[in-house]
Amino acid sequence: MTMTAHECFSRSVPEADRKFVEAAQYAGAHVESFAHPLTDPAGETLHTSVAWIGPRDATEVALYTSGTHGNEGWAGSAIQIDSLRRGAFSELPADRAVMLIHLVNPWGCAWGCRENEENQDLFRDFIYYRPEDRYDDSAYTQEMYEATTLRSYDDEEVDRSNREIGRLVQEMGLAELIGILRRGQWRYPDGLFFNAGGRSWSFRLYRDLVVRYLGHAPRVLGLDIHTAFGRYGEGLVYLENSDNEAKRRLLAEIYGEDRLFVGGSDPAIPAHAFFPYEIGRLFVPGLELVGTAVEFGTVDLDDPVGVMRYVNYLFNRGDPSNPERPDLLEQYARFVYPDEDDWREMVTARGREVVDQTLAGVSELRNHRLPSPVAAEPAKRTAVSDRP
Repeated sequence: MTMTAHECFSRSVPEADRKFVEAAQYAGAHVESFAHPLTDPAGETLHTSVAWIGPRDATEVALYTSGTHGNEGWAGSAIQIDSLRRGAFSELPADRAVMLIHLVNPWGCAWGCRENEENQDLFRDFIYYRPEDRYDDSAYTQEMYEATTLRSYDDEEVDRSNREIGRLVQEMGLAELIGILRRGQWRYPDGLFFNAGGRSWSFRLYRDLVVRYLGHAPRVLGLDIHTAFGRYGEGLVYLENSDNEAKRRLLAEIYGEDRLFVGGSDPAIPAHAFFPYEIGRLFVPGLELVGTAVEFGTVDLDDPVGVMRYVNYLFNRGDPSNPERPDLLEQYARFVYPDEDDWREMVTARGREVVDQTLAGVSELRNHRLPSPVAAEPAKRTAVSDRP
């Protein structure tokens, strides 16, 4: 039974999880749900749920993830639900399976926050969790940290921050400032775009899922679903840097050259060494896991630094249950999820396209042997509680 584009979207994380589990069961999937230690604003339990369709010993797996950046998860959730409801995985080749991880960061999605419950940007946290993989983050200076970090939300503190941000913009330009901030840092735990080094609940869960589900699979193609970059409703496929020509050719063959966006060509989407979920190669020696993302365009923010600064303050030093600036939170919510039927329809249509391309594209990994961006290490099993 299919659902309309509007019906696949949800208003709360528990609603999204329920729809996902029901859709997965409808599709005949094996389903597991994992309870997050914290609740949503209404006090309801949060879950990350996993669906597996196909033989457990499949040699090719299409992996779909949503909610890595928490509040961007609404579109990814809807695309996953739609794919299950429309039977996108009903006729798999004998050696192929599908794995869907629904809302990797359910807390962030529930609370309207990009980061997780510990102010960690999971996208960057997954990539740089090992010290040896980290770049020099000294460009993210103490001055930048102080300028963008509010200790309170009174007029005097906001004016101070505005003056310091204004001085930085005058010195380097807004684009360079945003580019440095968005690349991330690991020295200021309460600062913007913090990478914590793989300590999060979501990281441990992903590591466990890779070991348990993908330990047998030589080839995996992963698609992570994001929003808030690009033209309204458009879905661009992300290549993390311009140096990986072999991966560029692979993604161009699967998704089309004209749909690729290369990290680093816009300050909002910096270049990275490899794609976050490719760290699965570390946990299963011999696993060939190639990851990419689709980025759906939304609407622009008038003051992106100001909005990011306020959200950072609210969830680190303020009271999310009693926000001083609900108008900024509404802007932020619209930035990641425009609540418009035309946007939902565009996202659903493009989502179907990239879901199907990913499923078909797994077989291309046989012809494109990409060098691993990370060296494997022994996997450690992590206990994660199931839903009662």
